[in-house]
Amino acid sequence: MVKAEKVSQEKAMYFYFDAPWSKIYRTDFLRKNKLFFPDVYGEDTTTTFDLYSKTDKIYMLNKPLYAWYYRANSFSNSNLSKKHFETFPEMLKILKCQSEKCPAHLKMYYDYLILRKADVYIPHIKRCDVSEDLKSLKIKCIQETQKIIDQLYDNLFWNIHIKDLETISNAEEKIRLYYEKSLSWM
Repeated sequence: MVKAEKVSQEKAMYFYFDAPWSKIYRTDFLRKNKLFFPDVYGEDTTTTFDLYSKTDKIYMLNKPLYAWYYRANSFSNSNLSKKHFETFPEMLKILKCQSEKCPAHLKMYYDYLILRKADVYIPHIKRCDVSEDLKSLKIKCIQETQKIIDQLYDNLFWNIHIKDLETISNAEEKIRLYYEKSLSWM
């Protein structure tokens, strides 16, 4: 018999459980909360995190129930496209907007997610060679992402770990250095 474990909103957001295909949703809940998948790169993240902020009924099964099939020509494995460059900053803006509307205790998880997404994707975007017609979009994507990151007044992710850091001397200085390191792509 498989037993479901109740998961807190914080744990679901912190551990980045965002793949929509690994979830079961109540249709009436999605409609009532006007949850949908926007037409941006990263739509699964924006929708799933919005869902987490609107319910405390999150359960996890510690059993594989999904087999992922690797396809070389899937969107996930495709070269960066115009859609990637145009919509990656839009996805971050949606997350930022959601963070301003979510319960206060969840805001730091949104900020952490935005920083994490940028820290993963921007180095990838910078490394990729693109055709001449996409070069200006690539630069604009990086610049817009930088503006969004600059709007985050603090890396609130560190509030999650503050108890661990209380034993470290000069904790604030170490937090700032870690934060700057996490944004090494700038």
